[in-house]
Formats: sequence, C-alpha cells, structure tokens
Amino acid sequence: MLVTLDRLPHLLAAPLARPRFQMTLAASLAVIALLLSGVGTYGVMSVFVRQRRREIAIRIALGATPASVRGLVFREGFAMCAAGLLLGTALALSLGRLIQPLLFQVGITDPVVLVATIVWLLIAMSGATMLPIRQAARTDPLAVLRSE
Repeated sequence: MLVTLDRLPHLLAAPLARPRFQMTLAASLAVIALLLSGVGTYGVMSVFVRQRRREIAIRIALGATPASVRGLVFREGFAMCAAGLLLGTALALSLGRLIQPLLFQVGITDPVVLVATIVWLLIAMSGATMLPIRQAARTDPLAVLRSE
C-alpha cells in the first residue's frame, strides 16, 4: 500500500491522540494550579495586611516610608512563597516517579522544567502580592489608630 503525503497526518494522528490528550489535560491542570496558587497567595497576603494594620499604621506614624512598608509585606510574601517552593520541589522530585508514564520526552528531574516552574510561581506570587503591598503602603495611620 502506497502512502501519499496527504494521508500522512491522518496516519500519525491516531497513535498521538492519547499522548496529546494527556499533555493537554496536564497543561490545563497546571494552569488551574497556577491560578489557584495566585489566588491563595493573594488571600493570605490580604489577611496578613488586614491583621497587621495597626502595626503598619504605627510604623508609618513613627516615620516608616511607604517603601519600607512595601518591603516588609513583600518579605513576608516571599518567605511564604519560598517555603512553598522548597516543599513543592522536594515533593515533585520524590513523587515524580508516579507521573513518569505521563511524561513525554521529559525526565522527572529535568532542570529546565523545574526552573521554569519556579520562575512562573515567583511571577504569580509577585502579581498576587502587589495589591496587598499597595494597600499596606497607603495605610492612613490616623484613621486606623482612631478606629481601634
């Protein structure tokens, strides 16, 4: 049987259908996980800023600059993110054998994938902490201290 070039995509589509579906599913779940981690980081940082409003107001009243307040909130968010990244990387390396059959031409310890994942999570953390950082830096000490 002679295979012509116009039939070649159809012949290749059947054996690649399952890996393509698994890749699409894994990528979709990864995007959802990234969004959930961003939303979770935003929620935790908002609660952190809300709970420490009085402390932030006192710092500002005593002369702290908005930059130092932003630095305080960013350091807290970065520490939380760094702890999560360390734990997540350790779990990914130790439990990676479970998903090895789903990986196509990528090893469980592929440094490019690990670094790209860490960079994307750091970008998500930075984006998720921007609004709470701005809220903390714009705290009006007089209004906060009067209300409490």
